[in-house]
Amino acid sequence: MNLPIRLRVALLFTICALASTSPARADLGASRGPGTWTVMVYLDADNNLEDAGIADFNEMEQVGSTAEVNVVVQMDRTPGFDRTNGDWTTARRYLVEQDSSDSTIGSTLLADIGEVNMGHPDTLVDFVTWAATDYPADHYLLIIWDHGEGWRKVSGPSPLKGVAYDDTSRYDYLSLKELAQALADIRSQLGRDLDILACDACLMQMVEVAYELRANAGYFVGSAYGVPWDGYPYNDFLAQLVASPTMSASALCSLLVDTYVASYSGGSQGFLDCTLSAVRLSQMDAVAAAADALALALMDGADSYCQDILTWWSGCQMYDYLYRDLGHFAQLLSDNVADPAIAEAAAAVVTAIDAAIVAEAKYGPWMENSSGLSFYYPPPTYYEPPYGATAFGQATNWDDFLAMPMPCDSILPDAYEPDDTPQEASTISCALTQTDHWFDSERDDDWAEFTGEPGLTYCIGTKNLGMFGDTFMYLYAGDGTTLLDYDDDSSPEWWASLLHWSCSAAGTYYVCVQHYWYYEYGLETKYDLFVKQQRFSDVSGYHWAFHQIDACCNACIVSGYGGYYQPSSPVSRDQMAVFIARAMCGGEENVPECTDDPSFVDVPANHWAFNHIEYAVDAGIVGGYEGNTYQPTWQIDRGQMAVFVARALCGGEEDVPDPGCTTPPFPDVPCDSWARKHIQYIAAEGITYGYEDGLYHPEIVVTRDQMAVYICRALDLPM
Repeated sequence: MNLPIRLRVALLFTICALASTSPARADLGASRGPGTWTVMVYLDADNNLEDAGIADFNEMEQVGSTAEVNVVVQMDRTPGFDRTNGDWTTARRYLVEQDSSDSTIGSTLLADIGEVNMGHPDTLVDFVTWAATDYPADHYLLIIWDHGEGWRKVSGPSPLKGVAYDDTSRYDYLSLKELAQALADIRSQLGRDLDILACDACLMQMVEVAYELRANAGYFVGSAYGVPWDGYPYNDFLAQLVASPTMSASALCSLLVDTYVASYSGGSQGFLDCTLSAVRLSQMDAVAAAADALALALMDGADSYCQDILTWWSGCQMYDYLYRDLGHFAQLLSDNVADPAIAEAAAAVVTAIDAAIVAEAKYGPWMENSSGLSFYYPPPTYYEPPYGATAFGQATNWDDFLAMPMPCDSILPDAYEPDDTPQEASTISCALTQTDHWFDSERDDDWAEFTGEPGLTYCIGTKNLGMFGDTFMYLYAGDGTTLLDYDDDSSPEWWASLLHWSCSAAGTYYVCVQHYWYYEYGLETKYDLFVKQQRFSDVSGYHWAFHQIDACCNACIVSGYGGYYQPSSPVSRDQMAVFIARAMCGGEENVPECTDDPSFVDVPANHWAFNHIEYAVDAGIVGGYEGNTYQPTWQIDRGQMAVFVARALCGGEEDVPDPGCTTPPFPDVPCDSWARKHIQYIAAEGITYGYEDGLYHPEIVVTRDQMAVYICRALDLPM
């Protein structure tokens, strides 16, 4: 569970477990007959994950074992991190039994086996053979729980990294080769393969790992990315396994994948970017053969297509600065490289991966291009020769391709290059954002210049960073050398940069942006650069809607109150009409003057929003209430907002499409809700979203900052 860049915040999340009920169970004594499944959890919490291990054990106990499903755990703990449950620090074995506590382990202790080295292959073999002997079953799922790092060189004599780190045993761990040997020994002891091996650990779903393990298990389940602090949702998938204990191994693989991703996409464990996949290990020879052919094609084509190769290397899905997504990389090469040999070999890799993956799911913008298998592909100057000792490195020419000198050292430049010095600086307007910068080589500098006006405060920053973007920003005076200010991580996107700077003299100023990790470069390091005036004292660059409010100001849709915007103030019906009329007409000056008699008794011709309300009425966007009233001061809620925006975009109520309602769009927006089709429409258009609890909350009052966001999304205003 070592967390890469985008999962460093995962430590802030706590368990949000769902209670589930175990069906009636037979006697769960130690000498039981064959069951349908035995789930073996090798829970190595002999490190800084101890409290997460306690939490996951309690999740298992929300379901427990049954006559058809055995859940057995070997848990090793460590001193100093979690002092609950007796604070024992040895290794213990349990048959997991159902209880209602989410903090206290209530299962019967079967054995305390003393302090053991969970990073030694013999310890794993001993646990699995004990579990299979005492709890025989038709099928076996082994879960290795702990930190994981896939393949990576480390300093010192050990050439490989792997999984299951035991801090009290001299920080030993299971290297990739040790894990493969342990599985071979387990196969010999059991006389059969494990049905499924799963790793509740970071970065383990690599082609190198799956290939090394291919001979000793049916399926391998793991994450190419980091695993969040809460790990697998044990209560979620065990409840379904217990309810359907005759499910096949492939069905259980799909269940593991689906419940994991569901738990982090608004389910039992909140919202976090994640991915999980299950690989049929018998297909890994075919994947290796296809990858070998691709390596040969890349070596042959490097002289002519070097910059294309590096560009799509840099643009493919990344999980760590050393690990990228094999399927996405191959697809990008197949779609974009003119060399037919490279394109055909890459297409064959995509086909082989599709045949190997039996289940794959992901959640979040940083995981959208995950295919299910990562692979080792570091920056060209960071290849580690011990990689050739892996089974995959020995079986393919991939290590030879990574080790060869590349005839170029950069990717295709962005549209602002060359911008490496003050003399080459691009010019940035305070009204527009420079989009899609990226660092096209190691230690690349990006320079931009702007004109400052005295007495104004500017918000200068980076935003919309790629998966592996992390910027450092400097502000210089007109000579290009006098440093005025700098920033690293103080913006709402903490890996971005943001300055608030008061200009004292008119003139030209320079912004220089660098990557915090100088060796990172490529399309995944993209960012947008902006220099904007801070218009309102209560809306700084740190405000979540700063860019949307600024865009609405540029479009003459919103204005403030004596230097204030009052972003948290609720929006009334007259204000909504003003927002809508200005947005639809292209600004205040284009809102037509109404010469007709007032439509409502409470909105006379001298009302400040009279023209806007009459426009909205004529356009079929708003209506009135009983007594021929408009109620201009009433506050609007999210349901009403959806109605107004949908009608405005569609040209009236009758033109708002109704897709029907077999299931409600949100649990709190039933099919018979008056605003149901309007909410469906603006949600489908990406104008609004639900809350983290999965609800829409139509009753929540809309504020001025939220309204600016809705308008920006609806009109796609430049920001």
